Amino acid sequence: MVQLINCNGNHSSNTCDTEDVIPPVVDILLSVACDKEPAEVMMQPGAAQLPFEYRDGRVYVRIDRVNMHNVVVIG
Repeated sequence: MVQLINCNGNHSSNTCDTEDVIPPVVDILLSVACDKEPAEVMMQPGAAQLPFEYRDGRVYVRIDRVNMHNVVVIG
């Protein structure tokens, strides 16, 4: 499992304690080392199947968007 956490925001401001709007992170290419090709890769929550490529001992998967928090499950 790979946790994806969106940490966008104005972290450099001394006057901003909270964020009203946190922009999503888009078009992510995730690469994870794996000993063998997984049977599936899915995004949680929602159990959405993700297309992936396995080559040279790594899984490559493209994530369209992370609003706040998602988990990529490689199984």
